[in-house]
Formats: sequence, C-alpha cells, structure tokens
Amino acid sequence: MNISETLKKLYIARGPALLRFVSRYVPDTVAEDIVQDAFVRYYERYSSLQLGSDATKVLFSIAHNLCIDHLRHATASRDYKASMYARIALEELAHGPDDDAAELTNEKLAQVKTLVEQLTPRQQEMLHLYYAENMKMAEIADKLNLSRRTVENTIYRALIAIRKKL
Repeated sequence: MNISETLKKLYIARGPALLRFVSRYVPDTVAEDIVQDAFVRYYERYSSLQLGSDATKVLFSIAHNLCIDHLRHATASRDYKASMYARIALEELAHGPDDDAAELTNEKLAQVKTLVEQLTPRQQEMLHLYYAENMKMAEIADKLNLSRRTVENTIYRALIAIRKKL
C-alpha cells in the first residue's frame, strides 16, 4: 500500500476525531483548516517518522501545535489591533479634524490634561499605564487583576469622554 492510500484510510478513520479535538480550541471554520494542515504536515514528515510511530499520536500532536500557533497569532493580532485603535483614538484627541499641525499645541495639551484629571481615578491610572508607561493592555490587566477586555473598554470609554469634551 502506498502513502496516498495509507493517508486516505487514516483521514477517514481519524479525521472526524481530530476535527472534534481541534474544535474544542478554535472555531469550526478554522478547525477544518487545521485538520487539513495536520494531514499535510504528517505527509511531509512521513518519510522521516520512525517505523512503528503511532500515526494518531503524531497527528494529534501536530494538530495541537497548530491550534496553539493559531491562538497565539489571534491573540497577538487582537492585542495589536486594540493598541492601534487606542493610539488612533489618542491621535484623534490630539488632532481634531481641523488641526493640520504635526504636534499638539500647549493649549490643547493643557486642555487634554484638564480633561484627564476629570476622569475617574481608575481611568486615569489605566491611561497613565498605557500611554506614559507604554504597558500593553494585557500587562495592565495583569497588574490591576482585571480582564484585558475590561482594560480595553475602560480606556476606550475614557478616550470617548475626552473627545466629546474637546
């Protein structure tokens, strides 16, 4: 029996169980792709596998690693997007639609500082940690024992409140 026949039988026998396993960690649309990638990687490594290796264990190991890679990428992407949205929001605070100057004027800085002082202590602390200390939202969440989502929402709401008053 050649490799393609072996893989076809393996896919029919183990594919559904592998899909259920992967679906516990990632959305179903992504799970199908990860299962396919797992079989492709198994095929690529087939000749280098030790004789007698348990194909099921190898496939599940590959799929597990692919799930971890996907989740890491999704987390990094989400953190990057949140960071960019917050920085864009800060830029909007700094430069209104009519501003064409590259830097904040002292007057606008004073106005923003006054508005920040009117925020709740919690909002002030999170803004300080994020913008002055350059901490990531996940780091702020860990430091303040909050969820990352709570930190994102608090910073977002603080920026909205400031923007409305500018």
